[in-house]
Amino acid sequence: MTPPLIRSSSLMKRHKRLTAGLIVVVLLGLLGWRARHRIRRMFSIAAAQQKLVGLAITPDHSPPQSAAPPVEIDESDWPWWRGAHHDNHATGPLPPLTWSETENILWKTAIPGSGHSSPCLLGNQVFLTTAVEDQKSLLAICLDRDSGATVWSQQIHQGELIHRNLKNSHASSTPATDGQHVFVLFAIDGSIWLSSLTREGKLVWQREVGPYVSKEGFGASPLIADDFVIVAADNVSQSWIAAVHRITGEIAWRVPRGPGTSYASPTLTTDDQDQDLVLIAGLNRVTAMRSQDGSEAWKIDGPDLSASTPVVGDGMLFVTSCTQDSGVFGIRLSDPPETVWKLPLKVEVPSPLYGDGLIYFAQDLGVLMCCESKTGATVWKKRLGSTISASPVLIGDRILVALEDGRTFVLRAGREYEVLAENSVECDGLYATPSISRGQIFLRTVGHLYGIGTGETPLSSKPERAPPIEPQGAEVAHDSP
Repeated sequence: MTPPLIRSSSLMKRHKRLTAGLIVVVLLGLLGWRARHRIRRMFSIAAAQQKLVGLAITPDHSPPQSAAPPVEIDESDWPWWRGAHHDNHATGPLPPLTWSETENILWKTAIPGSGHSSPCLLGNQVFLTTAVEDQKSLLAICLDRDSGATVWSQQIHQGELIHRNLKNSHASSTPATDGQHVFVLFAIDGSIWLSSLTREGKLVWQREVGPYVSKEGFGASPLIADDFVIVAADNVSQSWIAAVHRITGEIAWRVPRGPGTSYASPTLTTDDQDQDLVLIAGLNRVTAMRSQDGSEAWKIDGPDLSASTPVVGDGMLFVTSCTQDSGVFGIRLSDPPETVWKLPLKVEVPSPLYGDGLIYFAQDLGVLMCCESKTGATVWKKRLGSTISASPVLIGDRILVALEDGRTFVLRAGREYEVLAENSVECDGLYATPSISRGQIFLRTVGHLYGIGTGETPLSSKPERAPPIEPQGAEVAHDSP
């Protein structure tokens, strides 16, 4: 018979072995759990990289694509987002200083649906995009600039609209024209689509440019550069920027930008050989890309999230951000570019305005400020009394700032804050940046487009409501990229 002391010792040894074994199992389990997450992350990164590889399209130079015709616009036109010179500067005669529902309104036309895109002006034509949400319909519309009458209306898409912020719209991208065709950009069915129409409203081609996963909606406007229309689509899945040939509709190049959300429209500058460079802000950087092949010319630290368009002036580049932590940048366009000042400001949707050594920032909460362009030093800062989504516009020595409540301030540009006029129209919201051409202001509210100017024809004889939507031209055909 085994003595009790020996049995107790044996049990203790077995208990220790079991405990040690259990500890080993737990440790192996923990290591396995951590390894599992690492493996999953490794596969996730690999999948993301594969998506990026799938997004990339390298230019095919053999055979070369035929050159697109030269852009045929007049300086007095407003052919794309931010005007002929991409700076929100209007040329020509000054428009009226004051207006209201009963003063200096040439016409007021009801626009079906809603949208935040600005009017695109070419000669006597006004191009606009809009979305009729209850019909899941996205439209391009042409109006006569003299009368406001709807000349044609073309349904571009009908399908599943993307998720959007309630303050955004499904028609926030401003059309662009090269003088022969009109290019409109929409997000639908989880993709970004670019369409080309003749000035008569006939659909020429339509291209699915790339995928889009929405967080707040889409708002970047198309940019015409050389033979191409540039399309930017930063989004929560995989961001990208692409060039689509103006004539053929073929994607010439598409460059992945990595994951991250931003809403900035691209703009143009030139290099020292006077070649076009496409500038895009967001995803913690500002990038300059060669328009012919999408190759990177330079990049510099920039905003994490941007919804505005950078502006060039006096050898500087001015970039804003949707967050105060990221701030506002003043970048010298030297070789290489250099950030010379940075302000802890949140300037979310309105794009900056440069003029005569000064840079103007309209903050969404209703504050307008003027700063020295070279140093960022504040010259003046004023609260206007309502929220702002539209970007300020310069014509002559006047700055127009449209507020969401329907008021528009007309200020004297310069180092002294001087209000020349405060005008107002009746509306449910004013989010679109005004377009100015040949002494007329084209002001888009949620439900109407106003033609503002001087004239003898009374408003009562002008069209108040757009005619029923009857798509004209070619059938809508979706081509794959």
